[in-house]
Amino acid sequence: MYLVKDYLDEQDIPDNYRDMLEALSVFVVKKHHSDLSGLVDTLSNYDYFVIEKQIQAIDNQSLQDVLHDIGVQNWSSINTNTLRKWMEEFRKEHVFDLVNGVIHALSDSNSPDYYFITNLLFSALTNADTVDAAIQTTVNIPDCIINPNTIEQYQHNLQVSPLTILRQQAYQEAMDNIEQQIQQGLPNRLMLLTLPTGLGKTITSFAIANSMKQALGVPYRIIYAVPFINIIEQNADVFEDLVTLQYGCEPTSDILLTHHHLGDVYYKTDDTNYDVSQSEVLIETWNSSIIVTTFVQLVHTLISNSKSMLLKYNKLAHSIIILDEAQALPLEYWKLISNMLNDTLEALDSYAIVMTATKPLYFDGVPLVSNKYDVLNRYVVDANTYIDIESMAQFVDMFTIEPNKTYLFVMNTVREAEDLYAMLQNRITDRPVGFLSSRVVPKQRRDIIAAAKRKEIPILVSTQVVEAGVDLDFDVVVRDFAPMDAIVQSAGRCNRNGLSSGQVYITRFRDNGRYYADYIYNDILLDLTYDLIAHTQFEECNINQLFDKYMQKVQVSKNTDTLSDRLYTDIAKLRYDTVSKFQVIKNEVPQMDVFVEADEDASRIWQQAVEIMSIENALERKNRFKEMKKDFYNYVISVPVTTKPDKNMHVLR
Repeated sequence: MYLVKDYLDEQDIPDNYRDMLEALSVFVVKKHHSDLSGLVDTLSNYDYFVIEKQIQAIDNQSLQDVLHDIGVQNWSSINTNTLRKWMEEFRKEHVFDLVNGVIHALSDSNSPDYYFITNLLFSALTNADTVDAAIQTTVNIPDCIINPNTIEQYQHNLQVSPLTILRQQAYQEAMDNIEQQIQQGLPNRLMLLTLPTGLGKTITSFAIANSMKQALGVPYRIIYAVPFINIIEQNADVFEDLVTLQYGCEPTSDILLTHHHLGDVYYKTDDTNYDVSQSEVLIETWNSSIIVTTFVQLVHTLISNSKSMLLKYNKLAHSIIILDEAQALPLEYWKLISNMLNDTLEALDSYAIVMTATKPLYFDGVPLVSNKYDVLNRYVVDANTYIDIESMAQFVDMFTIEPNKTYLFVMNTVREAEDLYAMLQNRITDRPVGFLSSRVVPKQRRDIIAAAKRKEIPILVSTQVVEAGVDLDFDVVVRDFAPMDAIVQSAGRCNRNGLSSGQVYITRFRDNGRYYADYIYNDILLDLTYDLIAHTQFEECNINQLFDKYMQKVQVSKNTDTLSDRLYTDIAKLRYDTVSKFQVIKNEVPQMDVFVEADEDASRIWQQAVEIMSIENALERKNRFKEMKKDFYNYVISVPVTTKPDKNMHVLR
């Protein structure tokens, strides 16, 4: 700690800021084996007896070697006796002043500057400590830049559709605009890419980030975040194809990495295949040039006190963050996430591209495309014909299903979707009817989505799992009533390729006197949407105008800022105990995880897991399970804790 103080004394830093840096350095060293909490308590309650034992355990020669390596002046005069003397002085003379200085500094703090410094120091320390313990070295990350000609060749190989010309125009406009930004020295850190669904935001955003990387000179990583795990692979596949096209071989983990809590625990480079424990560390610390991850991982790295999340916080520095389908973030956190993203970009010398189909509140940046693409007219939304039919059975009886069309039904709850699925199965006997929800195990969910893409499932009943980013296309979409943003997302699955004229119908089903929508959505948002669109019809080209009206009403009628403002203040004042309660995705109903023996493979995997759990050696048991983790979680779902498991379900404790 006195080494830190001596170093800071040599720097041209104001006294009050220097003292705070010293305190934060002490704090992160003390907490580096746990989550961050209680800065003042941590500084006030050091266990000096433990520190004394630690000092006695230091080998003097090893200490001098380390000090020499890091360039500390007069290193040869520092030994364990010196450290012991410094610690005694620190305890007697310095702690009280340091704690009072911290309290005063944080009381005046209105920005997250101290939060950024603390998290960066903590992340750098814990990251280095964890990686060193796992592999005793570092992984050199190649700076992967794709030739623009490769990206254009990839686009040329895509399937031609009526939207091809418009997609190319949007791509070229975005690339021209980012080139202007580059020529100006990239003065703006946040870019907006607002385009209707189906116009190639994924490939365009990557091309933008790729051009920025090339212009910046210093290696920057690309972090691509999506709302849900079930769409992570389809985006990663695009980037894998680009890298393969560029280099003639599939990318290794140091070039392209997918990271989520159900992902494969396997990391390799050109010259090394890492074991499962090493792989887990390298994946969790984002050791790659391109990372594809989820909103949960990204946002809980931005806003967290958790060591497991902050391990990769330092990777946010010198990064280009692509936030896909940003409107899928919870409305009450839009302001907080927007502010924290902007502040982080500035503090850590990074950039971001925020992508949406309709521009959300608060995310202010440089638009890279104009609004001329709002002229798309691929479908009509009918919120009139069925809006007053509250009985699902009556709707099924009267709704026309044409033999040459495909249909997507999006319901609000699992039970509602299951009821509709059963009714449609009874009515439709000559065509397959598929079902999707969070209660379908991930493996079968992927299989159903793939079959629907191939048109092998022409009629699909689903919950909201298909809304944001899932590349599905149907002639007709039926959406049970929801807030305007959810309706827009579901409508985006209708006639995506513009092959004909699509139709979106809005229903409003009741469940014993209560609308299904009321179970999961805010009543203010539902009322605002109903007042705006009920008993009307409108075309796709009118959506942005309607959505703007909706968001204006939301701002007036619902206080979306209070929670964001409160959390922002807590962050600025380093109230990590409060920050620890932040959850970007909340489960209002308590959940439990269950393994479902859905097929023969699942039964085999469960039996394998049971055998692994019987291994006595804890480390071996843990590593063996990591090897099968991805296969295991292909059959795990979350259900309400009140669910009574059937014989094929195993509750995970």
